Amino acid sequence: MGEWGSEGVGELEYKCEWYGSGLVVVDRFFPSSKTCSNCGHVQDMPLDMRTYDCPECGLSILLRFKRQY
Repeated sequence: MGEWGSEGVGELEYKCEWYGSGLVVVDRFFPSSKTCSNCGHVQDMPLDMRTYDCPECGLSILLRFKRQY
């Protein structure tokens, strides 16, 4: 279970069940920041790219932002 351990995952499963939501456990190398949350399309993303623009469905997501204090 990696750094979460079985207790951490168990707690997350409990909270998800309590709130009626689901938990998806993925491999640590799963390309989540490269995957469109709308259609599932996966694309290469250079580290300096700030916006995810999906060529398949047109979804645009701001990935990182600089905090202004």
